[in-house]
Amino acid sequence: MKSNLDLKTFSSQLRTTDWRRELLSDFQERQDCGLESKDCRLLIINARREIEQGRARVAVNWLNLGLFLDAGHTLKEIRRSGLLRASTRQYRAKPISTIVDCLIEQNADGMAPDHAIDYLRSVSSLLNICPNAHRIYLDIARVLRAKSQVAPKTLVAIVELMFMQYRLPDLGAGPDAIEYYPIEQHAEALSYLLHLFGEIIGFQDLHSLFVDEKGIADGTYRRILVNACKLIVYRETEIWLDTFDYSACVDGKFVVVSPRDTALEKSIRFGYVSTFLQSRIAADRTRADGVDRYPSLDAFAQEVYAVAGERIAQLVEHPVRRYVFILPKTEEFYALFKGENLFLEDAMSLKSAASKDLTYALPPDLLLQHRLGEHLTLRDILKIQRLLDLIRKLVDATLRPLVDSDLQVVLNSIVPVFERADLETLLSRCVDERAAKSFIALIDYWSGDKRDVFDIQYRPMVRTGNAYMLPLNIFCGSDLVRNLLYAHKKKGDTDDRDCLTLALAGILKQKSSRVEVNKKFKANGISIEIDVVALVGPYLLLGECKSPFHPCGAHELRTSFEHIKRARDQLDKMKGLLTDPGAVGKLLHELGWPLPQNLEILTCIVLGNRLFSGYRIGSHPVRNGYEMVNFIDSGLVEEVIISGSPKVANETTRCYSRWAGDEFGPSDLLRYLQDDSIYTHAFAAMVEVTLSYPFGSRRLMISTFALDPECLSDLMCENHPVSTERELSGSPE
Repeated sequence: MKSNLDLKTFSSQLRTTDWRRELLSDFQERQDCGLESKDCRLLIINARREIEQGRARVAVNWLNLGLFLDAGHTLKEIRRSGLLRASTRQYRAKPISTIVDCLIEQNADGMAPDHAIDYLRSVSSLLNICPNAHRIYLDIARVLRAKSQVAPKTLVAIVELMFMQYRLPDLGAGPDAIEYYPIEQHAEALSYLLHLFGEIIGFQDLHSLFVDEKGIADGTYRRILVNACKLIVYRETEIWLDTFDYSACVDGKFVVVSPRDTALEKSIRFGYVSTFLQSRIAADRTRADGVDRYPSLDAFAQEVYAVAGERIAQLVEHPVRRYVFILPKTEEFYALFKGENLFLEDAMSLKSAASKDLTYALPPDLLLQHRLGEHLTLRDILKIQRLLDLIRKLVDATLRPLVDSDLQVVLNSIVPVFERADLETLLSRCVDERAAKSFIALIDYWSGDKRDVFDIQYRPMVRTGNAYMLPLNIFCGSDLVRNLLYAHKKKGDTDDRDCLTLALAGILKQKSSRVEVNKKFKANGISIEIDVVALVGPYLLLGECKSPFHPCGAHELRTSFEHIKRARDQLDKMKGLLTDPGAVGKLLHELGWPLPQNLEILTCIVLGNRLFSGYRIGSHPVRNGYEMVNFIDSGLVEEVIISGSPKVANETTRCYSRWAGDEFGPSDLLRYLQDDSIYTHAFAAMVEVTLSYPFGSRRLMISTFALDPECLSDLMCENHPVSTERELSGSPE
């Protein structure tokens, strides 16, 4: 919203300590005059400064000024900036509660819109958890200080062992047990604890030396890991309120958080289920197809351990009883890691990444050329990953049999510690020395690191003075290619047009001769650019393609949703312009396409990742790129039923036809975008579940959804014909 208001000058005219009353009495003509983005950000900066200086009432003045001048824009900036999140202030309710209560009370007369008051009430409700959350925070800080010499390595060793023993979460154990939480949440808890340790104490060389046997035995570290998991749940809940408009209310000792828009929540949960299944299927099928095409790193590790295991793994007694691992130093041994050819595990990693995000659906040779800095390529990263994965396999082969009989030796040995020079020398065995140094700089974490929020699955090398702890199971259990691309803010695009746009346009061109990408168009003084525009029968398709990374947490999920909202705004602008018949005629004339009778405009937001598919934002359906390409290409939806263990899966498949006939036609496109039947069935098969997290005498209750696969299978069988005559191409959906 444009405004000629000078915020600094205007605010200097306010003389009293109650700006809201002064605004309503003396400046009524300025209400809802609008704020530019820079002024709205300045308001929030000023409010944050007052909060940090303990002047909550002055912060209220600044926020009331924003709500008076431009309530919508101000509320959006409050949410985006996280101004009212207690997790940024050690989970202390005050002064946030003071500010929120004042804003609710002062705006009861309707100056602020209802949705703003609803949001503030939800924040107020969630703050009821804070007194107990703050006590948890203080207990964690106390333990870290009391056990500062041993806590870092002990925590890393415990979570590294969890990654080595990978197990599915045990929901029956309850949220006070570490087994209740998924392995990714263990990594988040470890990241939080290490970051907090770095803030309040700082890392030194001695912090990578010892594991605390007594603290492990008495459950101290399990307790603080569980409590860190709870604090992370609270922190993510704040983001749900800020980004996805969830509501919170108090019901006795319970704070109940639930989605206002259940379709949004279901599209998120179904997206994560789809991503997990597709990634696993892609890896399993690559393994099956690649056994005869690629050498196996796993088989090589078994051969090395069988021949030289006793020389590689040596038990030492000082300074603590542990195994040390000594690799061969021959060039012949390392030649395997220098090679340009892929291993089976490399191919599985790349295929799994591509299944999550169409951005990576490039030939491996092309994808691996991408640079992360001047001296480091994705191929270098794959070579380093290969070498470290071999070391992990050798360490695991030694320690896994000892977990039940000699746990202390396992924990003393499970986290390799390197001096900087030794680490550079090791990595330089398989890549250029400059690439080795660049890689270390990309993934290490140290006290005072000011890069983005620390996550050990993105930077799994913890620097303690001159030494580095490198938990190899965490390192190899993370999606390294994707995580480093994300951390480096680099996508796997070819030229100016990303893979998603090219893939969608490519399949449409097989069905229609009238397809254009990145079409720039201007009419009625309005300029637009359409990622994909196609004429399929009487339907003019406007596709807005967005390629955010597959989100691995609430912060990244927020980024994906921001992409969707921007796409909505762009499509609203396009559709609004093209309601003018003259503008439509001009567009088709520029494209050299005929004007069909009964022309109808269809819109779609196409995402590279699988989250939010089936959701509608405004009038625009959201679809996953793989799914849309596959539908246009084959018309089939594949149901994959997985049974067996987490490591070894058995798959049965059933394909459903979605085309009206044997060929793709305009009516199929219309039904696909307007009839959400597949998602209607998927969402109908989701059951409401409530997750409960105790915080002292209070409980945080979070309402969400889980998929009932048997119910979905029944709904699909009842409503869609089963096809066994056409092969499914591309990534199965």
